Amino acid sequence: PGAGAGAGLRPLSTEAGRVWDVYLSGEIHSDWREQIAEGVKALDLPVSLSSPNTSHEDSDDCGAIILGMEEERRNWDKLGANVN
Repeated sequence: PGAGAGAGLRPLSTEAGRVWDVYLSGEIHSDWREQIAEGVKALDLPVSLSSPNTSHEDSDDCGAIILGMEEERRNWDKLGANVN
């Protein structure tokens, strides 16, 4: 077996009815999730994709709304990041 790219990898299990649940966590400022979704669809992979809230404004505000409004805006982003 070689040590090149893909060495030692096996294909996804394609047993009947099996669907892989993949959570796409990470930054919300680019379209990388859409690129992955397009690839999954193009290859007809048995994959279900989910992710955190990707609306930047909602992401910033969700912590303060859920945990209680903060008087100082500087805490909102931290609360949102911790909740999201």
